[in-house]
Amino acid sequence: MWSEINMTKLNFYNPTEIDDLVWPEEQLQLTTESPAKMFFSDFRKVPPLVIEVTTAAIAAKEMMRRSHVRLKFVVDSDNHFLGVISSEDLDDQVMVRKRSEGFASSDIEVGDLMTPKNSLKAFDINQLHHATIGEVIEALTREGQHYALVLDRHNHQIRGMFSAQDISRKLHRAINIKDRTKFYKVFAASDRH
Repeated sequence: MWSEINMTKLNFYNPTEIDDLVWPEEQLQLTTESPAKMFFSDFRKVPPLVIEVTTAAIAAKEMMRRSHVRLKFVVDSDNHFLGVISSEDLDDQVMVRKRSEGFASSDIEVGDLMTPKNSLKAFDINQLHHATIGEVIEALTREGQHYALVLDRHNHQIRGMFSAQDISRKLHRAINIKDRTKFYKVFAASDRH
């Protein structure tokens, strides 16, 4: 029950013709020379999007489609990080391949399709103190990576991640990354089990 003692009476106001939206300062005048740290999703500020390893792949695909999410961090029941699952990993062709290996559609789980954490690329957070986002883009492009984790190796923590899509959106320019890992993934998929 709300106490009526010392309650502040709130008033409503109508926006005026000159009232406008406020935009984050980081979106103003960002260039490839801007500090890299302005572009990474810091998990101390924004929690990672996670999904349990035992989630049915069909359900995961639908959840990600509905929420317009392209990547989730895969965790076990104790929230220990195991890997990542992307919308590409849940592609219909990947599911068909799994079914051809003898899996029933309903038995395919996120853990069967995820990229395990030891296969992921990452930057050390200490490298980023003086790095520009242009240097991050160059590294992502060189390695054919659409995203990269940011590690705090001293504390054994994954602090965040860079996403080429997010960088592109903030810079208002296309970032063309040729996925060098697709060829590898086709053959590595059958080696995961």
